[in-house]
Amino acid sequence: MPDDLGEEDNCYRMKYTFLYGGVSVGMVSYDSQMLTEGQIPSGKKSSFYADVLVTADGVQFINCKVPRGKLEKVEKKKIISIDEAIDALGEIYEGRNIEDEMTVMEIWLEYVPFAQDEGCILKPYWCFFAEIGSKEKSYTTDRVNAYTGISFADDLNS
Repeated sequence: MPDDLGEEDNCYRMKYTFLYGGVSVGMVSYDSQMLTEGQIPSGKKSSFYADVLVTADGVQFINCKVPRGKLEKVEKKKIISIDEAIDALGEIYEGRNIEDEMTVMEIWLEYVPFAQDEGCILKPYWCFFAEIGSKEKSYTTDRVNAYTGISFADDLNS
C-alpha cells in the first residue's frame, strides 16, 4: 500500500437491489464462499443489482444487472400462506428421500423474472434457506411458487 494515501483517495462501493411492491426482484442466494463448517452464512446476494463506485470526484463506475426487456405484467392473485408454503416444501423433500436432518434457517418472499416475448413477467416465490445434515453440513435454497405451491424446478418444466 502506498504511504501517501489521503482523504481524496477514499472511495465507496454501494450495492443496490431492486424491489417491486416492497419485495426483492431476482433470485436471492447466499455466496457459496460464506458456507463453511460451523459458520452461519451471511453473504446474501441478489441476481439483479446495481453496483456503484463513488469517489470525491463523483461516480466512477456503475454496473447493473437487470432483467431484459420491459416488465409485461405482475399477476394480482392471492399468494399461499407461509404455512401452505412450508407444507409444499415438505412434499418436495418427501420425494427426495433425504434421511439427514434439515433445519430451515431463513424464509423470504421474492419475485423471479421470467422472459416472455419481448419482456418479462414477475412470479412470486417463497424461498427457504436450509441447513442439511447433523455431522457433515450442507446448505440449500429452495423455492415454492407463491401462487401454486409447486417447486421452482417443476414450475420451470411446466
